[in-house]
Amino acid sequence: MRLPLSIAPITLAVLAISTSIATQAADQPTSAESVCGFSSSIRFIEGAPRDRFFIANNSSETWDITAINVDLSASAGNLFFDVTGDGAGVEVFQPFRTENGEAKLREQPRVDDGQQSILLSFSTFSPDQEYVFSIDIDDQLTQSELGQIRVSGGEMQGATLTLNIINSQDEALSITGVFDRTNQLTLNGANC
Repeated sequence: MRLPLSIAPITLAVLAISTSIATQAADQPTSAESVCGFSSSIRFIEGAPRDRFFIANNSSETWDITAINVDLSASAGNLFFDVTGDGAGVEVFQPFRTENGEAKLREQPRVDDGQQSILLSFSTFSPDQEYVFSIDIDDQLTQSELGQIRVSGGEMQGATLTLNIINSQDEALSITGVFDRTNQLTLNGANC
């Protein structure tokens, strides 16, 4: 059946809008509140000689974490990873190292000296599991409270952490949170 000429453009316009919305939804991060049953808590602890990230999957539902991206580029301290003695860091350096937890990495991530983001991919990171990694982080402030060798106070504030998650129905989502002045962030979905 052929549509009258006056109706055909309207139908095509609706199809184009639907396709655009579907593509945008797949590419855009989801807010934690819209994810039923997902929960994760993340904290950063400055230490000597190693700084540590603690990531917990506190989900009550079957949400697994498949990847984590830590991005320091928007941090108040303009932070970066200091993994070699030859780069931009100050004095002490420490390469990436898995410290603890039941979650398992797919492979060791590549971290270059001076890099401001790190991507971790997991083969398993189920509810009630934790993952802890250490590395050295320096700041780039000219007037740093504890010097550029240590991350102090709210220097982590503004850094982001993105979690890629998947549930038992193979629904995959991406959720981003921002570290606060206490070097922590929590991503909690709706209780269902």
